[in-house]
Amino acid sequence: MSQHDMTVDNGSGLGVRTDINSALQALASLSSGASAPSPSFPCQLWADTGTSRLRRRNIANTAWVDVGPLDAALRDAASQGGFVADTGAVNAYVCNFVPVLTARSESTPLRFKVANANSTASTINDGVGTVALVGSTHAPLIGGELIANGIAWIQWNASVGAYVLLFCTGAAGPAVNQVQTAFTTAGTAPSFTLTPVPAIQGYAAPQRFRVKFHSAGAGSDTINVSGRGTKNLKQYDSSGAKVAATIAAGQLTDLEYDGTDWLLMDPLPADVASLSGRVTTLENIGKPITKEYVSAPQTIVAGGALTLPHGLGVKPKFVSAYVVCQIATGNWAVGDEAFFRLDFEQSSASVTTFGFTVKRDATNLVVRFAANGIFMIDASTGAYITTGITNFKMVFEAWA
Repeated sequence: MSQHDMTVDNGSGLGVRTDINSALQALASLSSGASAPSPSFPCQLWADTGTSRLRRRNIANTAWVDVGPLDAALRDAASQGGFVADTGAVNAYVCNFVPVLTARSESTPLRFKVANANSTASTINDGVGTVALVGSTHAPLIGGELIANGIAWIQWNASVGAYVLLFCTGAAGPAVNQVQTAFTTAGTAPSFTLTPVPAIQGYAAPQRFRVKFHSAGAGSDTINVSGRGTKNLKQYDSSGAKVAATIAAGQLTDLEYDGTDWLLMDPLPADVASLSGRVTTLENIGKPITKEYVSAPQTIVAGGALTLPHGLGVKPKFVSAYVVCQIATGNWAVGDEAFFRLDFEQSSASVTTFGFTVKRDATNLVVRFAANGIFMIDASTGAYITTGITNFKMVFEAWA
């Protein structure tokens, strides 16, 4: 030990000389000793032989500041580029840095040897306390950024309130770069698998892949990416709700993870049947026409009625009527046909009616002709045919 109070006392010549030499030896040896020199002075250096650390008194002369190790063999993470060993668990790292940290500093990167790879967001206990360990974007880690036996470099960022992971040897990280590449699924529907390169170390929104499905789905399908767990395959419907995905063999699509499910971002278009109820339709539209009824030509009787059993067994979906010329008249030839609306009209005097109506049920078509029957239009001139209407007969059709 070579320490001195740095005060030369009065005395004999030999005594003063000895006291001066002791003070110079203390200065030359940086006041080396296992305990701190006393008294101390602002900015004084002390070679702490008890811990093999070089310390400097702060300017207020109230505390000793650790400067670094006394010997190169004691290089550590806080000063000269070495590292300490992590003694924590998966996603919870613990490091006993040398020297022991009493406060965090943004100026010095720290290094440690990782014991366990991370699989999700992680923390680190640096001796001061436990805080978050985040990525270079200051977002929580998602898995794969740290690898067992890798050397991790971290640096404190007071603004973020976390240690930022700068680098870890041997770790590929979570990033997956895809350039004009689609990964092809495997497995058997409804249980698909996906093996991207490099593999992901955990799920995190918004991971996204371009995918080619090797086979059609079964209707309630799942996918397991890089063996990280089974998740449902979903897509959005027209209301924005998530529904089971529809998957075709060979389908190319983007898959994006929303934190719960893998979503097909390019779903197959809906078929026509699925659009029912979204638009106004005619009665029973979409049901196939399987039955047809065609009546024999019927005589048109002003004010008369017809009851025609159609034999369809159900109420017809559609009914139509047309006339067939029996005797040439009004520039109509025998056999010519003209379709009629199922309604009636009144003259301007509101006393003369023309036309007919048809009532339908599961058994009959019930026809009622207007008091003045029907009228025809001359096929060439467009004038009313007021005579010879009996030269036409009417045919009724029905479908179900």
